[in-house]
Amino acid sequence: MDKKNEPICEYETDIHKCIAGLTEYAGGLAANRQEDRLHWLYGYIEDMAEFWGIENIDRYLTAFEQTVSAARNTGQAAELSEQTRADILTGLEQYADEMLASCEEQDLCYTGCVRFMQELKEEWQYYPEQKTEKPDCALIGEDGNIFNLSSIAARTLRENGLQEQAEELQRRIFDGGCGDYSAALRVISEYVNITEKPEQGMIMGGM
Repeated sequence: MDKKNEPICEYETDIHKCIAGLTEYAGGLAANRQEDRLHWLYGYIEDMAEFWGIENIDRYLTAFEQTVSAARNTGQAAELSEQTRADILTGLEQYADEMLASCEEQDLCYTGCVRFMQELKEEWQYYPEQKTEKPDCALIGEDGNIFNLSSIAARTLRENGLQEQAEELQRRIFDGGCGDYSAALRVISEYVNITEKPEQGMIMGGM
């Protein structure tokens, strides 16, 4: 189900923090005269706000324009704090998960969001330690039934020698009270890196 124009609720604070953080990030782009990135980021924030049904979008866009204008005039912008960077990435992760859950047409948007997050992590050298490296799992393009997706994810974990994580994943989804489809997807993304399903032609070509 498309969430555009629906009121946000559960993750409202995180999304607001993400947009505020991206606005600060825009100040740095403006100070460095990266105009092409600014134009893209303005549209990205607008799309994000519309998707989440945020009221008074103009307030955020006005703040964006004011931040950019000030940075252009001074040629300076404050460096993002570690907390602000974390807020941006947290909001983008939730945005990506909700797009993937909403409908099949959002798959490309999901991929674009994941790519944007990766670019930011590389730019900031943001690589928090993980207890276990997550294996890749091709879920984008699969049947969106949560039973199917969780089964594929669990199988991927077992194939990578992560039997305990596979059992924990399914226990959290089916016995842990995941309230909806989006919550289940977020659990899956904690255990595997969600990637695209290879196209049939590519598979045949490699045979």
